Amino acid sequence: MKWTNEEVEILKQYYDKASMQELLIILPNRTINQIRDKAHCLKIKRKKKSIQDYKKTFWRKVQIKTKNECWLWKFSKLKGYGTFWCFNKRIRAHRMAYILKYGSISNDLFVLHICDNRSCCNPFHLELGTHEDNMKHMKDRNRAAKGSDNGNSKLTQKQVQQIRNRYNENKIDLAKEYDVSFTTIYKIINNKTRYDDNYKVHNLWATNRKLTKEQVMEIRQSNEKQSINEKQSILAKKFNVDPAIISSCRLNKTYKDIME
Repeated sequence: MKWTNEEVEILKQYYDKASMQELLIILPNRTINQIRDKAHCLKIKRKKKSIQDYKKTFWRKVQIKTKNECWLWKFSKLKGYGTFWCFNKRIRAHRMAYILKYGSISNDLFVLHICDNRSCCNPFHLELGTHEDNMKHMKDRNRAAKGSDNGNSKLTQKQVQQIRNRYNENKIDLAKEYDVSFTTIYKIINNKTRYDDNYKVHNLWATNRKLTKEQVMEIRQSNEKQSINEKQSILAKKFNVDPAIISSCRLNKTYKDIME
């Protein structure tokens, strides 16, 4: 449908002032895409909003009290933090509160709650900090989920202990049994994840050799003969050792005394 002169004049007058919902009301025969396309043809641009343009809307969503009390966010939340929509993206409400009060901040800085109340938007209860500060802040207040309490954890503490007790078994088999990756098994056994002060890491490399001279030769020859093309995991399972031992053997990092 062709645009009338009256519609064009209305678009020119209100495009940079009215919201899209308001434009749809005053231009009932047009869709949002038609309005945008016509504005583009006429080279009309909407006025870019500044952070302060959101000020009135933002503070209406906050339960403002005295300076010493928490100012709770009254609308949508994510994991306890208030969320506010601006510049076509979601921002945490307490971060927005800090910006409105003190000005813009670097993206690599965090806004931390002194009051330890995620929903609080009182600027006087907020301070800037680095990622390390944020982690320390969580640890000091014992808010960081640990071990099986972490929602992303697939293993219980009992299973972790079982894996550590079976440190000398094939790690691929353990990974399949507990439905986790080989890396997870490796990190648990070496105390790199699910850290335990009382757990003593076993030096697997100090144990007796698990490969015979013939097996070492076979592993190294399989590396040269491309037609064999045996994968590292298959060789590890065949000789009942870790894939890391196979890799080191193939690269001649271990069993250096065994020569062809």
